[in-house]
Amino acid sequence: MALRRITKELAESFRTLGDIYYKMGQTETAIPYYEKYLAINPKDEEVRKMLDAIKAALKKKTAPR
Repeated sequence: MALRRITKELAESFRTLGDIYYKMGQTETAIPYYEKYLAINPKDEEVRKMLDAIKAALKKKTAPR
Protein backbone atom coordinates (compact mmCIF):
# COMPACT_ATOMS: atom_id res chain seq x y z
CA MET A 1 0.00 0.00 0.00
CA ALA A 2 2.76 2.48 0.91
CA LEU A 3 4.73 1.62 -2.23
CA ARG A 4 1.69 2.28 -4.39
CA ARG A 5 1.23 5.70 -2.74
CA ILE A 6 4.90 6.58 -3.23
CA THR A 7 4.76 5.48 -6.86
CA LYS A 8 1.66 7.61 -7.47
CA GLU A 9 3.30 10.62 -5.81
CA LEU A 10 6.46 10.12 -7.85
CA ALA A 11 4.46 9.92 -11.06
CA GLU A 12 2.59 13.11 -10.19
CA SER A 13 5.91 14.82 -9.46
CA PHE A 14 7.19 13.86 -12.90
CA ARG A 15 4.03 15.19 -14.52
CA THR A 16 4.20 18.42 -12.53
CA LEU A 17 7.82 18.99 -13.54
CA GLY A 18 6.90 18.30 -17.17
CA ASP A 19 4.04 20.79 -16.94
CA ILE A 20 6.27 23.44 -15.38
CA TYR A 21 8.95 23.13 -18.05
CA TYR A 22 6.32 23.05 -20.79
CA LYS A 23 4.67 26.22 -19.51
CA MET A 24 8.08 27.91 -19.32
CA GLY A 25 8.60 27.10 -23.00
CA GLN A 26 11.31 24.53 -22.24
CA THR A 27 9.62 21.71 -24.13
CA GLU A 28 12.77 19.67 -24.69
CA THR A 29 13.36 19.61 -20.94
CA ALA A 30 9.72 18.64 -20.30
CA ILE A 31 9.86 15.52 -22.51
CA PRO A 32 11.81 13.18 -20.19
CA TYR A 33 9.54 14.03 -17.26
CA TYR A 34 6.43 13.22 -19.29
CA GLU A 35 8.08 10.00 -20.45
CA LYS A 36 8.88 9.00 -16.86
CA TYR A 37 5.30 9.79 -15.87
CA LEU A 38 3.98 7.62 -18.70
CA ALA A 39 6.29 4.76 -17.71
CA ILE A 40 4.36 4.66 -14.44
CA ASN A 41 0.93 5.61 -15.86
CA PRO A 42 0.92 4.26 -19.43
CA LYS A 43 -2.86 4.54 -19.78
CA ASP A 44 -2.97 8.33 -19.44
CA GLU A 45 -3.96 9.24 -22.99
CA GLU A 46 -4.08 12.98 -22.26
CA VAL A 47 -0.39 13.12 -21.39
CA ARG A 48 0.51 10.71 -24.21
CA LYS A 49 -1.23 12.94 -26.77
CA MET A 50 0.45 16.04 -25.35
CA LEU A 51 3.86 14.36 -25.48
CA ASP A 52 3.26 13.24 -29.06
CA ALA A 53 2.28 16.81 -30.00
CA ILE A 54 5.38 18.24 -28.35
CA LYS A 55 7.64 15.78 -30.16
CA ALA A 56 5.92 16.45 -33.49
CA ALA A 57 6.31 20.21 -33.05
CA LEU A 58 10.00 19.83 -32.22
CA LYS A 59 10.52 17.55 -35.18
CA LYS A 60 8.80 20.03 -37.49
CA LYS A 61 10.85 22.90 -36.01
CA THR A 62 14.15 21.08 -36.57
CA ALA A 63 13.34 19.58 -39.97
CA PRO A 64 15.61 20.79 -42.77
CA ARG A 65 13.97 23.11 -45.26
